[in-house]
Amino acid sequence: MSRLFFTHWTLLAGLSALIIPVLIHLLFRRKKQRLRFSTLRFFQEQDQRTTQRRKLRNLALLAVRLLLLALLVVAFARPYLRGPMAAEAGKTRWQIVLLIDRSASMQADGRWAKARELMRKLIEPLATGDRVALVDGGAGPNIISPLAPPAQLKPRLDKLQPGFSAGDLGAGLRQAVKLLSASATGRSSVIYVISDLQPAACEKLADAKVPQDIEIKILSVGEPDIANLAVSELSIADTGSATVGVSNFSSRDAREVEMELVIDGDSSVAPSINVAAGAATNLVLPLPDLPPGWHTVEARIHPGDGFGLDDTRYQSLYLTASLRVLCVEQRPGKHGFEQETYFLATALAPMATHRGPYLVTKVAPDQLASELESSERCALVILPGLRQVPADMARALRNFVTGGGGMLMFLGDGVSAGRYDSEFQDL
Repeated sequence: MSRLFFTHWTLLAGLSALIIPVLIHLLFRRKKQRLRFSTLRFFQEQDQRTTQRRKLRNLALLAVRLLLLALLVVAFARPYLRGPMAAEAGKTRWQIVLLIDRSASMQADGRWAKARELMRKLIEPLATGDRVALVDGGAGPNIISPLAPPAQLKPRLDKLQPGFSAGDLGAGLRQAVKLLSASATGRSSVIYVISDLQPAACEKLADAKVPQDIEIKILSVGEPDIANLAVSELSIADTGSATVGVSNFSSRDAREVEMELVIDGDSSVAPSINVAAGAATNLVLPLPDLPPGWHTVEARIHPGDGFGLDDTRYQSLYLTASLRVLCVEQRPGKHGFEQETYFLATALAPMATHRGPYLVTKVAPDQLASELESSERCALVILPGLRQVPADMARALRNFVTGGGGMLMFLGDGVSAGRYDSEFQDL
């Protein structure tokens, strides 16, 4: 229902002036006077009805004067109607498309809240005869809501959230133009582009052709160039190190950027780095000795910047249990390359690290039996060309192999084949 309002409602106090004509009427009306006459012969007799008509005419004249004065006061107060019927009367019909940027950068520093508030303010004054649509300006633009009365779009705004992909406002603008061009209703057409105007999202805006009868209005909700560093790479090498790539997507150099490496929830601060504007750099960080199994690795920029979505990168790491290999070395006192098992041990564990598939341990022949009987399980024993096999070693090797272990033998000159055959013929 429409309601009456006044632009200058204080002027309504002028209605109090209506009492002035009433006072004038009361003060200047004719009063009866009593006069003494000797005779009534010379007076004309007057009809009582004529007197009543005169009174009615005077009262009607007073009412007209009061009405004119009241209308004059109300006119100066400028009355207007507010309501569905009044809003529809004499108002331009609109068809509006809200092209909203839902790229990942809209999650930075309250930008999405600003965009949502802008859309609400744009919809609020629209009448029921207007039409409004919502188009996604993110990657792969689509029509979130076609042209419809404003009341149908308002519930969608509360559920709408930004995405995690890049933006493409050019494709979204083409979709909005196509939507308005297909609706030939005689309404005035406007496209509102609501975005933080990141360069990547605006690359194809100039390629979109917009007819002259469609107005474009761009509403920015954030600074296009914010300090934004990103952890762009996190890889784990077999050598037991993590490579962290950091990219600077802003036009300002980043100085003394602190990095943080978190492994299984334990944090360690990495050296600070400098990253030039628009450049990237890599940081190689050593990993501590980790037990076999699954591990989580996180690389973080500490503290975060204005866009925290890309300040952390995650990686999972699975370490298999290394197979323990015992190499029997007859010359343990020699230099590494002079030992008999040097090349074989290097081939199995080239980096001498526990993270490889094999953990090679060199033992003297007289220590092999005690090593096999220890609690630390062994998967393989490698025997070089031993001339003789002691009885305790042969017994320990037989028990080891029959228990599921492996044995690799190298026979050479001077090896007692009969001794080997007698000790290991049952294997």
